[in-house]
Amino acid sequence: MSAPAPISYLFDFLSYPENLRKCRLNEFAANGAKHLVLSSPLLKHLIAHPEQAKKFAGELTESGLSFGDAHAPYGMHWDLICVFEEERPALFIRQKMALIMAAELGCKTVTMHTGADNLFPEIPTEKHLSRACDMLEKLLPEAEKLNIVIAVENGWSKLTSLDTLLYLRKKFPTPSFGFCYDSGHANIMDSGRLYTEGEAYLRWNAVGVAVPPWEDAAVRLERMLPDVVNCHLHDNYGNKDQHDLPGKGNVKWDKIVPLLQKAPRLQAVQCEVNLERNALPVKAVTETFDKLFQ
Repeated sequence: MSAPAPISYLFDFLSYPENLRKCRLNEFAANGAKHLVLSSPLLKHLIAHPEQAKKFAGELTESGLSFGDAHAPYGMHWDLICVFEEERPALFIRQKMALIMAAELGCKTVTMHTGADNLFPEIPTEKHLSRACDMLEKLLPEAEKLNIVIAVENGWSKLTSLDTLLYLRKKFPTPSFGFCYDSGHANIMDSGRLYTEGEAYLRWNAVGVAVPPWEDAAVRLERMLPDVVNCHLHDNYGNKDQHDLPGKGNVKWDKIVPLLQKAPRLQAVQCEVNLERNALPVKAVTETFDKLFQ
């Protein structure tokens, strides 16, 4: 059994000076990697400095690598629900630029966040959803022109719940819309029930829900599976978003991996393990992902 789609590895381009960055890229290639992630920080940087896109792409090419998938910039001033009305026209332009940049660098999927409703509990869920839909209505035609798919990611808050994702899928039946299944986030909404002071409880309590609607992470993937175009794979114990190696938490990989093999629209498998945060060598990460799909 092999991976159901090309694997791309998360790499923090901007934390390395050029000479060390090239060494790190060569290390990825020497350990079997073919693709890296056009990450949110890097894409945000390139939107501000588009003249550098050719430079980074050239460095990848020199190492025998390419960008495999993209993650749009996120945060309260970038998310689909952005509550600052005066910023929303510019937000559309910035996220349109993100789509264009991702397409020009060879990516076929761009993951986006709906947003953190827990930061704005005074705003009704319906208003958050309205803002998200308004932005998607503008961005999806742009994605269609670029032959790229916007993938909305599951999280561990009310606005990133399965119900929200399925609502958006019903509202936007276009092939330019899909889901990004995040294994770590799904596990927080599964194993997170064990931690009353964990991240899931904190976000749901903020919007007035005492007990989050827990759901087995594999069941969640089954329900998302027809429209999963990308997946972010990493591990944790359900209490927080650790972005650790598979096997360093309690994600049920024996259930998740076989389901991903059946995903009809899956175009990219993203290793979203944070090497720097967890002090991991590249070899440990690539070997772990090779074994994950054996």
